Amino acid sequence: MERHLGVLEDHPEYVLAQEQERRAAQGILRAFRTYEREGHLDVLRWEKNFTKLPQRHQKLLQRVKQAHESTKRCLRLNQEFLDQLVDAVDQENNGPSTSGVEEKSTDKRSSACSSLGAGQVPAVDVEKVRYVLKDLVREWSAEGAVERSQSYDKVTKALCELFPNRGPHHRPRVLVPGCGLGRLVLDLASNGFCCEGNEFSYFMLFTSAFVMNHSDAKDQFRVFPYCLGSCNNLSHHDQLRPILIPDASASDFADAITDPDQMSIVGGDFVEVYSRPEHEARWDAVATCFFVDTAHNFVEYLETVAHCLKPGGYWVNLGPLLWHWADSHTYLGPNELSCEVPLEEVHACARELGLTMQYKKMAKCNYTCNIKSMQQTVFFCDFSVHKKTGVSGGTDE
Repeated sequence: MERHLGVLEDHPEYVLAQEQERRAAQGILRAFRTYEREGHLDVLRWEKNFTKLPQRHQKLLQRVKQAHESTKRCLRLNQEFLDQLVDAVDQENNGPSTSGVEEKSTDKRSSACSSLGAGQVPAVDVEKVRYVLKDLVREWSAEGAVERSQSYDKVTKALCELFPNRGPHHRPRVLVPGCGLGRLVLDLASNGFCCEGNEFSYFMLFTSAFVMNHSDAKDQFRVFPYCLGSCNNLSHHDQLRPILIPDASASDFADAITDPDQMSIVGGDFVEVYSRPEHEARWDAVATCFFVDTAHNFVEYLETVAHCLKPGGYWVNLGPLLWHWADSHTYLGPNELSCEVPLEEVHACARELGLTMQYKKMAKCNYTCNIKSMQQTVFFCDFSVHKKTGVSGGTDE
């Protein structure tokens, strides 16, 4: 994660922050390491429920028993992939990162799970590992190309039209907060931009680093992201099918990304990192894709966007308003902040901050969908472009 500028490395607060960060990372790597173990608990539940059926019903469903065994094999193969990921993190950090130390992170989510014993993984982390496998489909598989065309490709096209002059001697600087597994960052860099992604989640940071830095060939890895999804399947095959990743390797972009500073990903909280003085008026564009609704207070996001942009720079936004913290009072307590507003308030707030709308429409987007599932998640997203005019309260064009 980002270091706090101006803080001495032997200062007690800095040392404490680094220790908390190390323990948080250990907990996340442990969640990767225990994926198979946690998945087996689901399969055991399926098997137990199967044995409760009358014998005549069990005889009619013999393929279900076989599918349970196949799921176990998929879990093992997924674990082998995740072990490679964790091993890569260990190598980069000069040693094993999952040493069995009990997590004592002070963040609210971890505090809520403080009753867990050493080696146990919070349920929320178990779910996040499973989500990472599905997000790999969205960002790094051929199957995910449909979703990327609905979102990432629209953002990339808009920026290319806003900045038609791009080349080795002039690369517009684009910031991508909440960059996830990094595909949009790569797409923009390969289109001639100097692009920096920002991501808060270690789950995403570790996985994106592995895919981009340790993939030697296209379709190098097989994962089974849907093997634990027991609902809305048309067939056992659909549930247990493999997905090949990545659909593009680093060598595919070697000719387009020639500058070592052309692409980077920075870990840390968006507001904390990019509201610093050194980022003021530094960026030609900020691209947010499925990001605004991750805020506790979206106004802080917009203030930071306005702070980062150069005069005349552009904010390109695509995403829904799911407001991720809307239910946080049910599991983090009544004092947890969540500001939930309709889209008109987001646009009005942007205008007051000097971000004048140039273009808007609604875009239909799937999100981390299993394309062979009977259930699909579809959002009608805001797709808008705003220019930093510095004139607050102006009229959108």
